[in-house]
Order: sequence, then structure tokens, then C-alpha cells
Amino acid sequence: MGWIAFGSAERTAYSEAIKLNEGESIILSSFKKDRVIKITKDKKGFAIEEDGFENSKFSIPNEDLKKRIKKLLAFEFPRSHKIMLSIRK
Repeated sequence: MGWIAFGSAERTAYSEAIKLNEGESIILSSFKKDRVIKITKDKKGFAIEEDGFENSKFSIPNEDLKKRIKKLLAFEFPRSHKIMLSIRK
């Protein structure tokens, strides 16, 4: 998809994640690509892989996705103005 402004990143990532089919993912990364958040649609909801300041993997239900995206963006990209959004099928 390309570069998106940080202010609209939460809304854009959430709307794109809801449209995903099972097994597809969204990747949010910094300019240097040293911090990455990967959101993958699975049967029970979403699997999230965080690789940056903190490295973790966890699953969440659909209803918690928007709140979790907001927290992850604030934590992983505190000084970013633009974020790269990619969709992998």
C-alpha cells in the first residue's frame, strides 16, 4: 500500500485488517525497517507479531484489535511521522 501518515495509521490499519481473508497479513514498519508489527488473520481472530523494542507473539479476538493496534503503534513508533503499510496474501 505504501507510506501512511502516523495520524491515520490506526484507522487505516484497522480497516485493512478487517478486510483480510484468513492467512493474509498486514505489515506495519518503520522507515529503517528495524521495527515491525505483523497482523495476520486466523480462525479465532488475529495473530500479532511484534518485532522491535519488544519481541512478542500473541493472539487476540476481533473486538480487541482496534485498541491493541493503538497501543502497539504508540509503543513501537513513538517518534515516527510516516509508517510503511504492506499487505501480504
